[in-house]
Amino acid sequence: MRPETNSMECDEWVVFYTFDSRLSAQMARGYLESEGVHCYLENENTGTAEYESGGPLRLLVPASQLALANELSDNPACSDEVVEDAYRRWEESGGAGRDRTAE
Repeated sequence: MRPETNSMECDEWVVFYTFDSRLSAQMARGYLESEGVHCYLENENTGTAEYESGGPLRLLVPASQLALANELSDNPACSDEVVEDAYRRWEESGGAGRDRTAE
């Protein structure tokens, strides 16, 4: 199922990037969304419970925002090294996020 668009934003969805890693795809989507780019992760709910999908994960963006997404992806925060470091730290923590119950 493709994402819905409202009548003010009838835009074609185009493939921004194809990922093999669910974690990388979700991190890229989160970053782009935080910068105001609408995203849709196709095939997000396929595969195993782990971070590898059952097939390629295609991150779609509206055609009108593709240039912005490409510009933002040049940001060092999107680099493979940053993703790998975040995943390594997550694994070292036992897969637990930061405990925010005391905050």
